Amino acid sequence: MNADRRYRMNGREPQPRSIAMTLAEFSLLVVEDDELTRTMLDLFFRKKGMKVTLVSGGLEAVRLLQSQSFDLVLTDLFMPGINGNLLLQFIRSLAPQTPVIAMSSMIEEADAGFDLRVSKPLEFDRLLPAMAELAENGRMVEPPLRVAGGGA
Repeated sequence: MNADRRYRMNGREPQPRSIAMTLAEFSLLVVEDDELTRTMLDLFFRKKGMKVTLVSGGLEAVRLLQSQSFDLVLTDLFMPGINGNLLLQFIRSLAPQTPVIAMSSMIEEADAGFDLRVSKPLEFDRLLPAMAELAENGRMVEPPLRVAGGGA
């Protein structure tokens, strides 16, 4: 897939004009088993003004989601125990309007129910506008974007 089309949603490129305002105070749950990646995501999203909650796996996320809601969930696919695809099923049963983004170096394994699928390594300059659009408009009504491999 063309790199310029990788993060398009609903057939158009998300507009970057109001990203900072849209994502400020945005509550994000990051589910990632790799500690270094979790830390990097935490630092990056906090610098953008987001309220970030980090968990290291699907079971931890399930427990948290039973008592707390989030504007968006960003989850790795391959984790021990409850993987990203199973976590998506739980989120859809508990909070079906919550946008969920899958991230993985093997993104083709993501279930169809994700609102956005992004390949690792993440391209933040493309991910942020897509997240802002999800924040403004909620879940996608068209089939979600499948993102081609992103590199190493």
